[in-house]
Amino acid sequence: MGEYTSIIESKTSNVDLSADDFKSSLVDIVKAFRSADDAIDEFIIAHAYKGDINDTKMKTAFIKSKLKDAGISSRYLWYSGKTFDKTPAFELCFAFSINIAESEELFQKICLKRGFDCHSIKEAIYYYCIKNQLSYDKARELIELAPDEPANGSVNFEADVLFTQSIIEELNRIDSDEGLIDFFNRNIDQFGYNNATAKKIIKRIWDEIASDDGIIAKEIAITMPEYKDEIKLNNTYNILIAILGINKDNSLLKDSDRSIKVILKDNPLLHKSAEKEFPDRLSIEKILDGKMVDDEKIRKVMILLLFYRYWAKRIIESGKGQFFADYTDAERCTDDINKFLDEAGYPALYMGNPYDWIFMFVTYDESPLDAFRYFINELAIYKEDYFNNL
Repeated sequence: MGEYTSIIESKTSNVDLSADDFKSSLVDIVKAFRSADDAIDEFIIAHAYKGDINDTKMKTAFIKSKLKDAGISSRYLWYSGKTFDKTPAFELCFAFSINIAESEELFQKICLKRGFDCHSIKEAIYYYCIKNQLSYDKARELIELAPDEPANGSVNFEADVLFTQSIIEELNRIDSDEGLIDFFNRNIDQFGYNNATAKKIIKRIWDEIASDDGIIAKEIAITMPEYKDEIKLNNTYNILIAILGINKDNSLLKDSDRSIKVILKDNPLLHKSAEKEFPDRLSIEKILDGKMVDDEKIRKVMILLLFYRYWAKRIIESGKGQFFADYTDAERCTDDINKFLDEAGYPALYMGNPYDWIFMFVTYDESPLDAFRYFINELAIYKEDYFNNL
């Protein structure tokens, strides 16, 4: 475990949801998460940077020299304080000649993004080239030779679409450039989709949760029997609010146009990167319609639904409104989430990712779903109090 995640784990161990200083402990955690610039520092130090770590010009020159040596003309402004997107991340993969495992680690721990989306022809080519230690110039050459990617757009949940891992397995078997281009030509209808595997997984889990007499209806009947007739589960927003456990009487939600963003925005108890693309009604509805949705939104929705499904099912199995988990439950929940993330081509849960941290923190509570809902409601109460005191 790296020094960074060790610090986060140490601070996390001191957070007690029942303590009077719970909110101040959360603020300490938020401040402990490293900046995007600090993450880049860790990467270049691990890849032979020997200069002054406090000299931004020297660090930038080091990165640019590596890019230049690899024939890459990058427009990205390094050390801007912003988390960088996938384009400069792929440029770093080629510039520093890192392998697939190292590339995936770069995306997971430095960029906080998914790695190779091999339903994209360009990213499938990047995967092939990095795996076979081919140059950035070769990748650009293959992109020119590859067929145009179809604009498949929305995912048809009834149609057969190759899972992301299936495409990767095929790419691992290909041993020539000609074989790669032939693979694209023979399977062109499998490309151009946006997160097809992940959307199918989310659709399946959502149906399991939200259907008539589904998981959430059964869970509420056990944990909140006195409110089971009052809680309406007739649309995406109401189901999301029920999963999160947010009190619908919160004054901020009344004029929010069925959005929880007002609770999350600029909340000092929540890190900015956890706030960004936090699951909301619109994102879920677009995913369920198979429409184009940002990678990060999809990953966050998947984690939320998998976390909820696991603990709600445990509650239903126990038949007890006050459910107490054991230590092995936490491991099984984490393994379950990571299994589906891997199947969809997403990185595993990472303690250094502020959004992932929420779920990894509450999963080890004696009542994880209660702890999660308590955390979310503390966010809501904080913002409500803030606005009421203006």
